[in-house]
Amino acid sequence: MVLFSPPFREISMFTRPGARWNEDAVGGGGSFLYVLDGATSLDAAPVMDPVSDAAWLVRETARWLDRHLPEASRPLEDILAQGMARLLDQWSGPRAALPSAGVAIFRRRGEGVEYFGLGDCAASLRLTDGTFRTWEETALSALDGQALEEACALAQARGCSLRESLPGIQATLRRHRALRNTPGGYWILDPTGVGISHARRETVPLSQCRSLFLCTDGLAQCVGFGLAADVADLHRRAAEGGMAPLADRLWACQGADPDLEALPRFKRRDDATGALCQVG
Repeated sequence: MVLFSPPFREISMFTRPGARWNEDAVGGGGSFLYVLDGATSLDAAPVMDPVSDAAWLVRETARWLDRHLPEASRPLEDILAQGMARLLDQWSGPRAALPSAGVAIFRRRGEGVEYFGLGDCAASLRLTDGTFRTWEETALSALDGQALEEACALAQARGCSLRESLPGIQATLRRHRALRNTPGGYWILDPTGVGISHARRETVPLSQCRSLFLCTDGLAQCVGFGLAADVADLHRRAAEGGMAPLADRLWACQGADPDLEALPRFKRRDDATGALCQVG
């Protein structure tokens, strides 16, 4: 009898909370790899979790993905749609307060490797010829950029730090959040499942794949701080030296920038999560 090893091997997963609790999640197995990045609520009162509905969403979604992603006969869209429908049934708060999360998934299906992405989690695939394919979100990143530009202008007008100006852009952040899963806005995962059909999708022949890398935007800040040139370079550096040392260097950069001005951002530290594997 011939035994075949799983196509995804040497799986490495990393996550580090940026604050008191972690709103990211990561998982992987012999045929799948994923990261989830919960969107921190702009409202104070959580509904389903004592501290964070975003943490509830990513925790329950991760459990669902761990259980069902190995079912290669089922389309990814069906797996996610069923999982979100279950969470929508459990939700006891107002519809407007539903949490959301970015998600990026690699899955082996047949003789291909599927990529699925919603929100601002980044993905990189190294091909057997040494080149990289990368996927990143643009619409939500553009909205965040606009909000940060407004905060920078406000800081300059008031003569204060960017960190001190952030309370003044809450109306803009709420307006942007209201564009979730709407045409002209941005597409993301939430219990309604509306965004699922708008995901970034691609399938690459398994024979052309060498390694896979996924990360949340918290770990992708390595690019913003100059610790990596781009997502492909972050993939390369994570494979060569590990994700924890990268996060250590990132934490040092963030710690030296308490006013958020070396790299404009919404919080001093975000949850940082990544997943990496070789493809056999």
